[in-house]
Amino acid sequence: MVLQVQGHGKPRGPIIQQIQGHGKPREPMGLQLQGHGKPRGPKGLQVQSHGKPRGPIIQQIQGHGKPREPMGLQLQGHGKPRKPIMLQVQGHATNMRILLLIVWMISDGLAQSLVMENVGYLNLPDCSIANINMFSDSAMKATWHEPTRLLYIAGDQCIHVVAADNPTTPRRIQTEYFIDGTDGRLVDIEVCGNTLAVLVENTFSLVEGHVYLCDLYDVSTNSIKCDKKRITVGHSPKSLKYSNDCGKLLVANEGRPGLVNGVFTDPEGSVSIIDMTFADTSAPCSRELTFSYFNSKVLEYLGKGLRWSYRGDHNNGIITQLSQDIEPEAITVSDDNTMAYVTLPENNAIAVINLVSESFVDIYPMGSKTWNTLKIDASDYDNGSFATDYAVKGLYQPTAAVYVKGATASYVVTANTGAMKTYSMDDVGVDFADNTRGRTALFGRAHISIVDGRDSFTELITDVHLFGGRDIGVWDPTNPGSFSYTTRDELEEKAAESFPAVFNGDCSNETLSASAEADSRSDDLGPEPNVLAAGTYGSVPMITAATRNGIIYLYTMPISTLVLNSVYRLGDVTGVREQLQGSSAAGDGLISDMGIIPQNVLGADPYLYVIARGTGTVSINRIYVP
Repeated sequence: MVLQVQGHGKPRGPIIQQIQGHGKPREPMGLQLQGHGKPRGPKGLQVQSHGKPRGPIIQQIQGHGKPREPMGLQLQGHGKPRKPIMLQVQGHATNMRILLLIVWMISDGLAQSLVMENVGYLNLPDCSIANINMFSDSAMKATWHEPTRLLYIAGDQCIHVVAADNPTTPRRIQTEYFIDGTDGRLVDIEVCGNTLAVLVENTFSLVEGHVYLCDLYDVSTNSIKCDKKRITVGHSPKSLKYSNDCGKLLVANEGRPGLVNGVFTDPEGSVSIIDMTFADTSAPCSRELTFSYFNSKVLEYLGKGLRWSYRGDHNNGIITQLSQDIEPEAITVSDDNTMAYVTLPENNAIAVINLVSESFVDIYPMGSKTWNTLKIDASDYDNGSFATDYAVKGLYQPTAAVYVKGATASYVVTANTGAMKTYSMDDVGVDFADNTRGRTALFGRAHISIVDGRDSFTELITDVHLFGGRDIGVWDPTNPGSFSYTTRDELEEKAAESFPAVFNGDCSNETLSASAEADSRSDDLGPEPNVLAAGTYGSVPMITAATRNGIIYLYTMPISTLVLNSVYRLGDVTGVREQLQGSSAAGDGLISDMGIIPQNVLGADPYLYVIARGTGTVSINRIYVP
């Protein structure tokens, strides 16, 4: 079968020589190639063929078995697209554009799938007694400085400087300790230009955190100097992000609750904007944006679907506002540095900030997905992957986010992890949970929301909501609403296919093997995608997504949807973790950060560095076309 777009003159040959469709289409393809004869496949599909039509086109375009999903547009081995790309070719100008786009895709190496292989691995000592035991918080976050080929890796109270000029043998060259009396845990680290920003919690949970602006590692003194400036930020800082021009530094402050003199106290969540122009002067350089503006519009935003879980306890004199329940998690910035996008997982939303005016644009609730046409394993008692469809919904609740510039538009790509809110009397002075355990034969002990899906009159739950989308989402800032595309149930499906021994597993007990903890997170957040990294292969956007149990998914984004290339996991699955610790057989336990090193920096191929807080390690993987 040769596919040709209608045009004048002789056909120029096949546009695509191999289109691999997988699965039964659940909706029309949306690919309309105007040709001769009546369409013989799904409505809206016309393909020009020589001679008589030979039958349904979907069964003739090199499908593997019965098609289960819409083909979209798939080029040689990019996995199964989970949603149609919806291309329409309806005119000569459009024909030319789509031809050029296909040529661009093929020329940029998309004819074959990308894969990963581990080339380097390093255990890092903890920040106190310098052992390399598991769960010692020796590696939490990292940032890459390309000119010097150095990784700066933050442990809970120290920074490791790791030389990665040779990716096969990363080596620690210095560790800098943070021992100021008000320095709590280091929670994030970011380099831009010649300044290293280190985000630190206060030792007292309800006191503002701070950012150190540090010089880069000095070979002559074998040290990092952090006496440039110390800048106060909001309560419970969680993450930081530079603008691409290094002009502004943004901090997401969760504002977690706690006890003050035995009384429940919940600071407002906020975003700190640090103007780096004044960072080295005595002038004020930080502005804190709280969400108090939205308190006067609470009914409007609740109507749009914004979640407000804990609303105080009026019977016991605890009065709270919406802004106190908003807890920012992560930030990404547009390429032109005009907009910042802030994930609010507990609120199931994304906030947008105008960085020119330094003000909020809006908050956009993300809505929910339905699982009745998808597969999910929500039980940790079935000893493996027994995914099926349920007549329930899932809150997306995005956490990590990256800004990706596609072929025709730019998008915010998110890891839809999920987040539950639970308070205890001992910790914060109140007992509260927005979730409970299911007790049904359908999905066992899955966590169910008790604040979503209630009937406005009876207050009974009519729509059951689970936590987390268990997927990766693509959000179009120019058309704000819910996601324009998600990976649906692909993460669990591919994990079950590629790594069934650790499906929906955890990394929480060093006396067990990885396989012994399999299926233990199915009732919680499932695969739990929580870390993203973005880069390019050629000029094609590339995204890696990591899950709690060490599985990494490698996607490309040739147009506006994610195309799965490969699934990767490092490490042994049967050995006891504490016996494997110290070697790459321990794998990447509890991945907490990743970053893509571009092509032609450490070699012709790009590389991915992976930080794992459970094993306290950095691993370096080569990304290549086999």
